[in-house]
Amino acid sequence: MSQVLGLGYGLGFCFLGLFGFRMLGLSLALRRALARQPERRALDPQRLPQVTVQLPVYNERFVAARAIDALCRLRWPADRLEIQVLDDSDDVTRDVIDARATVWRARGVDLQVIRRGSREGYKAGALAAGLALARGEALAVFDADFLPPPDFLERSLPYLAPGIGAVQARWGHLNADRSCLTRAQALALDGHFLVEQVSQARLGLFLNFNGTAGVWRREAIESAGGWQSDTLTEDFDLSYRAQLAGWRIQMLPDLVAPAELPDTLPAYRRQQRRWAMGTVQVLRKLGRALLSADRPIPVRLLALLTLAGYLVHPVMLALLLGAPLLLIWPPVFPAGLSLLTLAPLCPPILYAVGLCRVEPGWRRRLLRDYPGLALLTVGMALAGSRAVFAALLGQGGAFERTPKRGLAATGWTESEVLPSPIPASAPRPDRERADAPAPSDPDAYRLPLGRQSWAEGLLAAYAWGLVLAALWAGVGWLAGFGLLYALGFSLVVGLALRDRQSADPRLRGERRTLPA
Repeated sequence: MSQVLGLGYGLGFCFLGLFGFRMLGLSLALRRALARQPERRALDPQRLPQVTVQLPVYNERFVAARAIDALCRLRWPADRLEIQVLDDSDDVTRDVIDARATVWRARGVDLQVIRRGSREGYKAGALAAGLALARGEALAVFDADFLPPPDFLERSLPYLAPGIGAVQARWGHLNADRSCLTRAQALALDGHFLVEQVSQARLGLFLNFNGTAGVWRREAIESAGGWQSDTLTEDFDLSYRAQLAGWRIQMLPDLVAPAELPDTLPAYRRQQRRWAMGTVQVLRKLGRALLSADRPIPVRLLALLTLAGYLVHPVMLALLLGAPLLLIWPPVFPAGLSLLTLAPLCPPILYAVGLCRVEPGWRRRLLRDYPGLALLTVGMALAGSRAVFAALLGQGGAFERTPKRGLAATGWTESEVLPSPIPASAPRPDRERADAPAPSDPDAYRLPLGRQSWAEGLLAAYAWGLVLAALWAGVGWLAGFGLLYALGFSLVVGLALRDRQSADPRLRGERRTLPA
């Protein structure tokens, strides 16, 4: 039994180590990647491309007006630019959008509000509906919480060179310093964009369009089969299909579009659940095509490894649940497993490599934020596992948006961001929506604590029990292993309880969601 346990845990640690060493490999390859500057073409002022800017929106009363204002300030010739607000909302967000659209149309902006009869296909369905009506040969996509700089199109479109299907900008952070939760997310995203995406883009590896803050060539979307709604990560799906069709995606790490990070644990958990489920759905959908693609074997394997990233969650959870058996039957680990002790060093190396390029005080930030990110990753094992199993079983699920507050650490006051949820001059909807919350409803967008937090609390207690049992048995390494889980699950439970007790209704999530 000891050998069986040793083999099982050895395989589990090896699987987790693969992702650590992948991060190390991309970090070491960054210098070579940066030496390969992307092609930038000069645009003819007399023949600038027609651009359509798309803003998919679903119940974003707190950020919709701000997003529309930012998009309408983008610099591009008025006769070559149209803005589509793809509004699937069923609450007062519709009124906020109509009010802002009226203001900007009066200023001569070509702004269309497109509403569908149903929310079929979720975000992918909205983007597909907008594409059918769009005039643009290039399509810029932004989520409702993003605030692109006015020169975004001027700086990104020159990189949409022949053979480039999409250009991805780096995400900035409006509220990174709000809490340990937002700081951890900011660190993870900075490492992703500054190292992983840059290395993959410039070394000819598969990478994913991140769903927002980017520009697509219309021809690339259509030749890849268009936006499809059979996964919850339509961005991952389309980008991989486009690359299988021969297009490339370029990453611009110096072009930054600030956005709002989820600042409550329930909102962050919802986002991660959607990303995990959708990515595994793409793995099931495109895995066979990737294996048979006309690409070098390492490129194909790295693409599959990227899509399999969220599978670490059920592996981590299984390692925790089976750990008490190691006290009964001390494991006999396979030879050579000691090399995996280096794997935990790989993520902080990646973040250090990325941060040192853009932030003078990167050492302090890494020491401050990485422990929280590591514990948060462990604490999300249950949520990630549930999403992964649902995807593997073919369960589609509903596209649940991540609630946004609309306030960030930018020096703005609440009145400057949102003077009134519904201006007095706002057009009224054709019919009253009795199920929609009123503008001042303190429960608007509130997420319940949910049974998952109770389950995570039980896992925290389980892990603390493992720590005590391992210390009593004198197995120090197992006590340290259990302590990582104990702290991780305790962190997410503590954050969930803190958010539940918040007095600010804008810190809460969403009261209801559409059924799957």
